[in-house]
Amino acid sequence: MSTSPIRPAIALASVEELVDRIGDGDLAAFHELRHRLNTGVLVLIRHTVIEPDQAAAVADGVWLEVWWLSRLGTPGDVLAWLRAIVARRSEERRRLVEINAGSAPSGSRTYDEHVRAVLQRLLDADPSATSAAAVPARRRPTEPAGTVYDVA
Repeated sequence: MSTSPIRPAIALASVEELVDRIGDGDLAAFHELRHRLNTGVLVLIRHTVIEPDQAAAVADGVWLEVWWLSRLGTPGDVLAWLRAIVARRSEERRRLVEINAGSAPSGSRTYDEHVRAVLQRLLDADPSATSAAAVPARRRPTEPAGTVYDVA
């Protein structure tokens, strides 16, 4: 029986706790959240984006958006927040495909490859080597964009 590299506290954390930890730059929490919810995210995307490769590209973008937006603070209902990200990104891709008559949008492959490379760097990083000190300080959503405060 193999043991998970994820710390037990992370494995038992709620999705809300995971997103809060992700906001602090916790890669282990990001890995755990993606592990728990990626299948469901792909199912939701496939309701709008039929092509599997394009659905996977949308999912990659969803997870990068989760990584970056979580730094602004934990949303109230994390699953509703995640569904909203999925719905918006899926609809954007559906429209692009429709405009391009079913083919991949021009330039989207390069963008998709870039998103995939950035996500892969996150996934390949050693979660135990990442500290909150390496993550920019959070900004309160109600404050001007230049205002930051320390996460203590």
